Amino acid sequence: MLFTMDWRLASFVLIPVPFVFIGTAIYWRRIYPRHYKLSDASAKVSSLINGIFSGIRVVKAFSQDARENERFVSSVEYQHAVRKGVNYSSSMFSPVMALVFSMGGFIVWYAGGRLVIEDRGVTLGTLMAFLGYLGMFYGPLQGLTELSAWTTSFLASSQRIFDILDTPAAIEDRIDALPLKEVKGAIEFKNVTFGYDPYSPVLKDISMKIEPGQFIGIVGKSGSGKSTLVNLLCRFYDVQAGTVKIDGIDVRDLRREDLRKHVGIVLQEPFLFRATITQNIAYGRPEASSHEILDAAKAAYAHDFIMRQPLGFDTQLGERGAGLSGGERQRVSLARAILYDPDILVLDEATSSVDTESEQEIRRALAVICKGRTTIAIAHRLSTLQGADQIYVIDEGYLAESGSHEELMAKEGIYWKLVKIQTELTNLGA
Repeated sequence: MLFTMDWRLASFVLIPVPFVFIGTAIYWRRIYPRHYKLSDASAKVSSLINGIFSGIRVVKAFSQDARENERFVSSVEYQHAVRKGVNYSSSMFSPVMALVFSMGGFIVWYAGGRLVIEDRGVTLGTLMAFLGYLGMFYGPLQGLTELSAWTTSFLASSQRIFDILDTPAAIEDRIDALPLKEVKGAIEFKNVTFGYDPYSPVLKDISMKIEPGQFIGIVGKSGSGKSTLVNLLCRFYDVQAGTVKIDGIDVRDLRREDLRKHVGIVLQEPFLFRATITQNIAYGRPEASSHEILDAAKAAYAHDFIMRQPLGFDTQLGERGAGLSGGERQRVSLARAILYDPDILVLDEATSSVDTESEQEIRRALAVICKGRTTIAIAHRLSTLQGADQIYVIDEGYLAESGSHEELMAKEGIYWKLVKIQTELTNLGA
């Protein structure tokens, strides 16, 4: 429409347009890194605060309030400086673009006025109509510049999310992965070598065979690779050499979801969600009935202390199970495993961080849950493994010894030394 009215004035209207695109490109190159730094700085502040509050008792116990306050202030000051730079650039961009558009209007006023005064084919009415259309042209164009500022902020923030979403999964199911419907419980580690750093293996040529329904103990020093065996069994990681088999099938040939439905884990540090006790017990089987949840709690010797809670099974727990003691959290975790009813049960030092009374009750619960299923128990308290069918001793990544409790004691090797040390410490404590 502008070119139809007067092509000369329309040409003047387009003069600011290249400057707008150039200015937007310069703004983009300057502001995008600053937005990314701001997003990163905000994330670090949130992470710092979360870490401080999660370990607030340690902070108070070691009188590090002032030090943590300094760290927080330093982090917030850096975030403030980055945000200040972003706001400065953003506040400069919009006025500059508005000035550029205003210059276009001034040019049209000046050139159009000259044409009207000199009577060179442009009337005053045409000029006024032209100026009206000019606002309709510059308005959306200025809106696009504001949109570019918003888009820059959005893309910089979303980039951190896409960095996570676009990260390829380390463990993937094969296209022809097999379903796993029934599990007898036979497990075999054959010449397994694995390291979280491929050049520094944690497990070295480990071979062991577990028959269905056996109770197996795994012992060794801290860092010897005991928990790594569990990670490979559940396929949280894949072996770098050798195979891990369940019922004769390589776990890499199975669907991960099916595999983990048949393997239950009770961890040393039980994790409970911010939810009711009922919801925590039924986490693996949300569809479980109230009677099944009650039976699982009784089997784990958790029913009595649950009923002493203000709202019983409907008691709301805090973060990580706050409101329960360590032994109580462990028994709720056991109840969750009992209700899940796995064919293979893994106990990763389930009694190492509780008191003697809680340990006795947890042992009674374990005697119930281990019946009729393959059980792998990783333990530092060797007294819990005396009834094991087979005990494997891991030392510096190698399988050093294997046999029953009596056989290993007769060898007077690594296991015998560990038992002797624990016995001496127990007698000393008594």
